[in-house]
Amino acid sequence: MIDNIKINILFEAPSSVLQRVNSTLRIFGLNFDPVVRKGVVVRYVSKLDNLHLTIREDQLTIQNSITKYYHGNNYTNLTYTQLQEAICNIENILGVSIRKAKIMSFEYGCVIEDNNIPWTLSRLGHYKDKSPLSMHANGLIYGSFYANTTHKLKMYDKTSEIKRREGIILDKNHLRVEKCYTRSHLNSLRCLKSNPIITLDDLASWKAYEILSQDLINSLSKIELKPMSKDLENLSSMNLRRWCYIQDPYFRKVMQKNHPKAFESDRRELNKLIQEYRESGHFMMIEEVTHKLAFNLAN
Repeated sequence: MIDNIKINILFEAPSSVLQRVNSTLRIFGLNFDPVVRKGVVVRYVSKLDNLHLTIREDQLTIQNSITKYYHGNNYTNLTYTQLQEAICNIENILGVSIRKAKIMSFEYGCVIEDNNIPWTLSRLGHYKDKSPLSMHANGLIYGSFYANTTHKLKMYDKTSEIKRREGIILDKNHLRVEKCYTRSHLNSLRCLKSNPIITLDDLASWKAYEILSQDLINSLSKIELKPMSKDLENLSSMNLRRWCYIQDPYFRKVMQKNHPKAFESDRRELNKLIQEYRESGHFMMIEEVTHKLAFNLAN
């Protein structure tokens, strides 16, 4: 789903805006209040529900959660059809088309159910040589994110965040998975070369949803998992001995040379355990995200 957008669009500004009149102005059917710096009006601001609207000269900026604008919350997924409805609703209220607005940034992702979010987050390792950074609140870690020069990849406990910020207790554990796109990232993505995302109309297209869904899945698939050391205590004595010697370069080499059949058997059994480790957590999360993104696109 598309969320937390920032778009800019040019419009025919009234003379009072261009003259920087220091008073509340009625524009787009809304009251815009002046923001003054050193005695000079630098911009006018207003709100449309939770959306922040800013006017500078002849440019209108709209930003914040379009999912919350439509649903009243941002823990419910925004489907493709609902995005179109939200855009039409905003246009009807403002009395202008915003589909040609330039995309500056947005988030793309979804919310899935996860009954053991701390365990899921604890497994995340490197992504493009970047270690995961913790998302903190009130001394507690509720999520992880990867910061690159062009984008962020985030996974966090949405249920915990909603409870902390809004005092709402949800009946399910929601994990939010999203990728934050900037203008520079959109310009550099190979998958967008033939289908560039420049305007809101581009972003709200079926093709863009498909491309962004695949890009998010590709990014999640590149995350390396931490070693399964936290699960070692649950291994049988045989598998624990296998794990210990195979992790040691010296004994691994000795076993491989002197007992090749036993080594191959041990490695095969450990590979099964590692595969189960991945499938029971990270792969399952990716599969859930894939299903949810497909549902959002089809509805």
